[in-house]
Amino acid sequence: MWSRIATELRAAGLPVRAVDGAFEGLLSLHRAGCAAALIAVESAPGRATEFLCVWDASGVDPKRLNPLLLESANNWERQRARFGGMFVVETPHVDGGVQWREFAEVDQNGNARTVWFVDVVTL
Repeated sequence: MWSRIATELRAAGLPVRAVDGAFEGLLSLHRAGCAAALIAVESAPGRATEFLCVWDASGVDPKRLNPLLLESANNWERQRARFGGMFVVETPHVDGGVQWREFAEVDQNGNARTVWFVDVVTL
């Protein structure tokens, strides 16, 4: 399953380093008991193409999770440097109470993004 998603993420313009970083973070989520996540590719003028991974915290043991996956300081700066994208827990987004999942599914212009649903259990 991951090899297909990785190929599609690269075809969508995500750099190989970010695809590898997404997999690294998803493996940490897997070890901590996460069952599901979604990944969207984000492109913005003046920024590198990156991913946004929204994950379900149900059943996750935070002690088994890479603590960096819970850090959002400075606009996820450390996550972006380590993984090439952002990992966010599925909670309401700060702007208007929109769920992060809904935020990931549309771009700044309201256009639908392609998202990949990841069965984290089977990684």
